[in-house]
Amino acid sequence: TLKGLLRAFSAETKRKVLELANMPTLCGDELLRDALAGFSGLLVLRLDLKGIGCEGFVAVPVLAAALKNNTALQELYLSRNKIVDVSALGEALKVNKTLKTLDLSLNAIVDVSALGEALKVNAALETLKLGHNAIVDVSALGEALNANKTLKVVDLGSNKLVDVSALSEGLKVNQTLKVLSLGNNKLVDVSVLLHALEVNTSLEVLSLWGALD
Repeated sequence: TLKGLLRAFSAETKRKVLELANMPTLCGDELLRDALAGFSGLLVLRLDLKGIGCEGFVAVPVLAAALKNNTALQELYLSRNKIVDVSALGEALKVNKTLKTLDLSLNAIVDVSALGEALKVNAALETLKLGHNAIVDVSALGEALNANKTLKVVDLGSNKLVDVSALSEGLKVNQTLKVLSLGNNKLVDVSVLLHALEVNTSLEVLSLWGALD
């Protein structure tokens, strides 16, 4: 059974990567908690494509609760899970000190304010993938860039962005971000980004393909 597999995996400390993508049977709270809290040496957890159950928005708070206490996981992939609410993940990121990569692409996320608040204090996350969602307002992420000192890659491509002035203001202060993807949006004014680049010294890649309205 899947439960037996999880227990066997957790018993072997040399195993560092667990892929449970496209497994809608992983719906129980106990299994989800085991996936993070039970694997002390797990570094990478892939739960893409219904890997956290048939309704992602139900399972996310359970994963987030486990993430608060996890001290090993470095990469968490949650794309294609119909996730809408990321507030619980935001709370987890405020206290988690090990997660470096969080992939939330290809979900149904609209509000990222909780993630923005978390990134003001988080000192571990380096890659945040939010591409292919329904995000409109990124002001919270822009504010986070003012304080964050670890983020290197942020993907916001294929959302519903129009105004990126807050991101631009954040870029004027931020000294660690290297890659920012804004492609396939409908940006009305990219001049604010150009002004930010006159000040920013860390950004190496700015993707704007198909982003001009």
